[in-house]
Amino acid sequence: MGWLLVLGATIELFLAYKLPQLQNVDKHATFDKRAYLSGQTLKKNVRLLRGKRPIWLSIIGLSIFWSISQVMLAVFPAFAEEHLDQHNTFIIQGVMAFAGIGIMIGSMLAGRFSKHYINVGLIPVGAVGVAAGLVVLPQLDSMLWQAVIFTLIGLFGALMCVPLNALVQFHAAETETGRVLAGSNFIQNLMMLSFLGLTVLFAWNSIDGLWLLGSLAVLGCVAAAFAIVTLPQAFIKVLVMVLFRRKYNLQVLGFE
Repeated sequence: MGWLLVLGATIELFLAYKLPQLQNVDKHATFDKRAYLSGQTLKKNVRLLRGKRPIWLSIIGLSIFWSISQVMLAVFPAFAEEHLDQHNTFIIQGVMAFAGIGIMIGSMLAGRFSKHYINVGLIPVGAVGVAAGLVVLPQLDSMLWQAVIFTLIGLFGALMCVPLNALVQFHAAETETGRVLAGSNFIQNLMMLSFLGLTVLFAWNSIDGLWLLGSLAVLGCVAAAFAIVTLPQAFIKVLVMVLFRRKYNLQVLGFE
């Protein structure tokens, strides 16, 4: 399995070198090592992100989802062993893998629902779906239903993350895209590391993983409520669209 990962990384490297050069390289650009090591570059990038509210809120939303996902993957095996009496590692890992299947399905659906524009209404819908999945997950005692919930969490998470990623790139100026994406990745990984530290703290103090899953459910509900409050018109628009499509077939002519 380890050598398969090495093979995958080698293929990834090969494909990276095959990427076409679509823009001329700025030969006058230099890397300021002193500013980087002193943290000035980081402060400048974060200030850039904080200056644009849609970008900042999108990054926070992405960070929360991936942090929750990481904690789920870390704590679920122990939860399955303690509360579901499941000790087969293959089955546990297989159940968690359904989240990836859900993300693939949700990404395709998000692309379909956002064919001509960024459908921000999917953000609160996805947040509500993730929160509901987090609430239901610890209450089920069947590994089959756990797989279903993992799939739904991945699906709704993708419905939320695809438009959030699109918003980050849409609101970034062409000359700032690299810095914005770099800052976004930094903040997301920093939050994921913080949540991982929380998981280690729970394990160190022998606290039941059920409490950690409950905490994730609370956080998911708070995030969903914030998404609805922040984008109420978008959330209502999606609900109305679903109701209208049951009765009417609307076509927009001359959209381009």
